[in-house]
Amino acid sequence: MKKLLLLCLTTISAAAVVAQPTITGATNNPVAGETFYGHYCDTAGISKGATGTAVTWNFAGLSAMGDDTITFVTCASTPYCDSFPGSNLAISDGDDGYSYFITDAGRFAFNGYGSASGSDNQHYTDPENFMSYPLTYTTSRVDSYASYQFDSTWLSYGTDSFRADAYGTLILPSGTYTNALRIHVITTAHDSSTTGGPVWNSRYEKYMWYTPGFHFPLVMMFYDTSAGETYLSDVTYYTRNSTAVTDVHAASSGKVYPNPARGTFNVVYNSYDEEAVTVSLIDMTGRRMLLAADQQVRVGANTFHYDVSALPPGVYTLQMRSGNNVVNEKVTLN
Repeated sequence: MKKLLLLCLTTISAAAVVAQPTITGATNNPVAGETFYGHYCDTAGISKGATGTAVTWNFAGLSAMGDDTITFVTCASTPYCDSFPGSNLAISDGDDGYSYFITDAGRFAFNGYGSASGSDNQHYTDPENFMSYPLTYTTSRVDSYASYQFDSTWLSYGTDSFRADAYGTLILPSGTYTNALRIHVITTAHDSSTTGGPVWNSRYEKYMWYTPGFHFPLVMMFYDTSAGETYLSDVTYYTRNSTAVTDVHAASSGKVYPNPARGTFNVVYNSYDEEAVTVSLIDMTGRRMLLAADQQVRVGANTFHYDVSALPPGVYTLQMRSGNNVVNEKVTLN
């Protein structure tokens, strides 16, 4: 009888290790007052890994090159909440702007961006779901979204397709999670001007790992597939504490001018070595709208010139990567 009981307990324990997790709004939506620390990592040699059941993803060797802090606050505590109906959470951009979100049982949705100037505000007529609930292994969701910017001269619309394609054990520099669910998101996006001109089409894929009780992705991998090729552009893992991430921002610095910009802008990148720099322009939803890879630099000041006349107006993050150095600057396109 003792042997039988031991065998049963062993079987139950093994089953628990590979049990299918389910993520819901209650278990995984962020709440006001929570802070998450994003650790941007070197993408070299990193792969999203396998699909299926009881998978082990070992990302313990991720090398953090920079960090960021995300703190959620109540919508009501911000100055522009009334302009984004339905929003209950917000994030400050560090200046006078806020990104607004809707969280409920079925979604974590982006509802727009507001600032004092108003020239880069973005409102959604149909909010974009950053996550859709509930999801467990093999289940899927499809969401469409639509938005306009400030005076309605730029329109954006697209579709996000969610599928939980794997679950298992996730190993990160911050710890091991035995009940992680991986979500594969495919986004097709279109931006156009109501006054004529080009239509900006993009396609990208995200892989996000969640575990019940952690109210943000544990790790996110971003693939740009717009040009028909799969390019891993970003890997970021998140923690609830700052952890010991080397501050590399002081090693090199960047400046954007004019800012706000219209049509073109310049980047001055002050480098401490001659390692090539990759310059990216990322919109508020994470889409990589411009990529200039492996640009040669010299020690000291380097100036790059970019034509962004075909891009929608709004607030972007200009990211400069060189070796183990990452510099992020906010830039506004009018």
